[in-house]
Amino acid sequence: MDSEKRKRESESSISSAGDLDISASSVRQTKPKKKKGKKADADTQNKFSVLNEVDDTIESDSNSEDLDPETKTDINSGLKEINEKLSGVMLSNSEILKNLIPEIVRNVREEITKIFEDKLDKLESRIFEVEIENDKLKKEIEDNKRESAKKEDELRQAIIDIDKTSWEHGGRINNLDQYSRSNNLVISGIPEDQSQWEKPRETAEKVVKTMNEKLKDLNIKSTDIDICHRLGKIRTEKPRPVIVRFISRMTRNDLMYRRRDLKGTNIYVNEDLSHLNRHMLVNLKRMISQDESVWVKDGTLYHKSGNGRIQKILHGDYAKWMGVDKSVFAKTPGLN
Repeated sequence: MDSEKRKRESESSISSAGDLDISASSVRQTKPKKKKGKKADADTQNKFSVLNEVDDTIESDSNSEDLDPETKTDINSGLKEINEKLSGVMLSNSEILKNLIPEIVRNVREEITKIFEDKLDKLESRIFEVEIENDKLKKEIEDNKRESAKKEDELRQAIIDIDKTSWEHGGRINNLDQYSRSNNLVISGIPEDQSQWEKPRETAEKVVKTMNEKLKDLNIKSTDIDICHRLGKIRTEKPRPVIVRFISRMTRNDLMYRRRDLKGTNIYVNEDLSHLNRHMLVNLKRMISQDESVWVKDGTLYHKSGNGRIQKILHGDYAKWMGVDKSVFAKTPGLN
C-alpha cells in the first residue's frame, strides 16, 4: 500500500513540476505591459510579497525539527534553487504564482521525504543486520565461556586425579623401597681407621667383632653378612655409620631385638628406612610433646600418645600428621 501511495505521489510531483515549467515558460514569453504610476508600483509590491511568502515557506520547512541536519541541508539547497529561479521570472499575475508555489513546495517536500525514508529504511535494515550479527557473537561468546568453564573443571579434576594417583603410587613405591631394606641395619659406633680406605670385607669383620664383644651369645659370623659399607664422607670427630645387609632376615632380627643391651656402649643399631619414612620419623620426633613417643618397627612408624594409646602411622596418614597437602610429598624429591 505504501509503495503504491508513494508512486502516485511521485507521478503527481512530476506532473506538477511539468505544469510549473509550462507556467513559468508562459510567464517568460508573455511580456508584461508597462504600467504607469500607482498601478505599476502595486504590481511590484505584489511580486515582492509573493517572493517573501516563498522565502517564509522555505524557512518554515527547512527548520523542521523532524529532519536531520543532512536532510535539512538538502531541502535548503533545493528550495533555494527554486527560489532563485522564481525570482528571475517576470510575474504578470501574482494570483497564479500564489496558487502554484504551495504545490511546488509540497511536491519538493514529498520527494525529499521519500529520499529520507529510503535512507532511513536502508539504515534500519543495516542496524537490524548488525543486531543479528551481535546476537550471534554474543551466543558464540557464551558458548565459549561455558566450554572454557567445562574444560577448566575437567582440567582441575584431572589434576586432582593425577595428585591422587601420584600419592598412591608414591605409597606403593615407598612400601617397596622399605621392603627392599628389610634385611638391612644401620650400625653407628663401629671403630674406623680414617688414615686409610676401608674395604667392605674389613668393615664386615669389624662389625662381627664389635657385635660379638658387646652382645654375648650373639655369635654372628662374616658369612652371615651379604654386604656392608660406610655411609657418607670421612669425618675426623667420629666414625661413620655402617649399613649392613644380612643374608638371613632372622639373623638381622636377632641383632635388632638385642640392641637395648647396647645401652651405654655408644653403639647404636637402627632400621634402614626409606627416604620418606626417615623424613617422617625425624619430623615427628620434633613435633611430639615430651609425654609422647614415636618409633619404627619393621619399617612401620608407631606413635604413642600421652594417655598411652599406640597408633600405627601409615603412608596415607603422613600428610595429615604433617599438616600439609598430599601434593607436598608427591612433588618433593626423595619423599615419594
